[in-house]
Amino acid sequence: MTEPPGAPLARPALLAAVRAQLAHGGSALLSGPPGIGRSTLLGRLAAGYEQDPGHRVLHCAPSAADRDSPFLGLIDLLAPVGDETTAALAPHERAVLGAALLRTPPPPGVDPARGRDRLVLHLAVRNTLALLSRGGRTRVLLVVDDLQWLDPATAAVLAFLARRPPGPPPEGPPSAPRPDPRPAPQPALLGAVRLAQRPGRFPHPRDGTPYETMCPGPVRTFAVPAMTPRETARLLARQDGPRLPGPVVARLHQAGGGNPRAVRELARALGERVRAAGGAAPAPHEPLPVPDSLRAPVLARLAPLPAGVVRTLLIASAAARPTVGLLLRAGCPTAPADLDTAVRHGLVAPAGQAGGRASALPPGQWPVRFTDPLIPLVLCAEAGYEARIAVHRALAEAAPASAPAPATAPALAPAATVRAHHLPLTATERSVLARVADGASNREIAAGLVVSVKTVEAALTRAYRKLGARSRVEATRLLMTQRLTP
Repeated sequence: MTEPPGAPLARPALLAAVRAQLAHGGSALLSGPPGIGRSTLLGRLAAGYEQDPGHRVLHCAPSAADRDSPFLGLIDLLAPVGDETTAALAPHERAVLGAALLRTPPPPGVDPARGRDRLVLHLAVRNTLALLSRGGRTRVLLVVDDLQWLDPATAAVLAFLARRPPGPPPEGPPSAPRPDPRPAPQPALLGAVRLAQRPGRFPHPRDGTPYETMCPGPVRTFAVPAMTPRETARLLARQDGPRLPGPVVARLHQAGGGNPRAVRELARALGERVRAAGGAAPAPHEPLPVPDSLRAPVLARLAPLPAGVVRTLLIASAAARPTVGLLLRAGCPTAPADLDTAVRHGLVAPAGQAGGRASALPPGQWPVRFTDPLIPLVLCAEAGYEARIAVHRALAEAAPASAPAPATAPALAPAATVRAHHLPLTATERSVLARVADGASNREIAAGLVVSVKTVEAALTRAYRKLGARSRVEATRLLMTQRLTP
């Protein structure tokens, strides 16, 4: 659990809260999506306790492949515990524990995973931890990274330890030194767990044991927060590669959702494209490159969806403020059913909720919120140019009733083409109009482009004049026509 290069900034408030929880005799879990920095924070905490003579740290870091290996987590946890410690156990406990840890061949008829031998193993582990406490002078801290991959046999041992407070250490054979008879303190568990991709599904071990039951109480779960924009800027400033301007850093922060791993990989892919382009920074409206390491997991989640659902999500991803009503007007008659499918696959948050509570808005105004900011990025990256143009055209046609009448709209196309040849739009004007087409307000456009509201208003005024438009919707329609005209 070493800190990788470019690791996110330390979370002093979060680390202090976790230490306070452990100091009061409880256990703590760090939760969050992949790449948020759970393992890094866990490593920092564990390293601090390893320097503390009042704690004995035992840790393991299982992977997905370890779930089918019985007692592999226990083998890693007790790897530093030598035979000189377990020698104080009763002979039958020592035999069962040695078999479970693969240190000695199991005696005939002994199976640590079944029946009475299973209970003997649990007692042997409890007594071993009591011996490590040295008569209450040392508290055992079990550190488990990626707790969701722990094998069920080890999970059952931890659940037993959480239910049964330790007693005095065993006396051992007559020739062994007598241990301190004072009861050992309750061990604590410090773990990191990955959030499920599907909302409301906390991934438990295969046997269904909830994580909290593996933690000696009281237990508290700490959500690892995403980085702030300032932290993202400091993270990228320490990363190798071309220096990126502030607006680009802001886009990377938004696209990566403040996730350190996602932001780093997006920045790395963008840096490669910038170097290939001779050092030119991307235009504000230019899509960000999505590396395969981020694209593949999202595509795997999109693969089971029907094509109609993917199209609905693509249109939602292109809108600044997608709602159910907007999708219906944009040519997605099955939008409610499509969104329900996306919710079941964990791609979209449940409709009609805001901050976990029921929304007061009518169903047509319910916002569509992706559970991962990379999902709309990948959807747009996978769509071809013509598909993206069709999506923006559908969104323009779905705009409010201030759009020009159908009878007058065709007459606007030739004029827009003529004006475009004589008064081309600047990159800023196109970027502003593209966000207008997505339904963004001037304030939202300014925040997205990292410019002032006055700059947005000036760009719109110039664009209206060049296109001969009198409203946002009319300008959007003319821009779409100009893009499709050779």
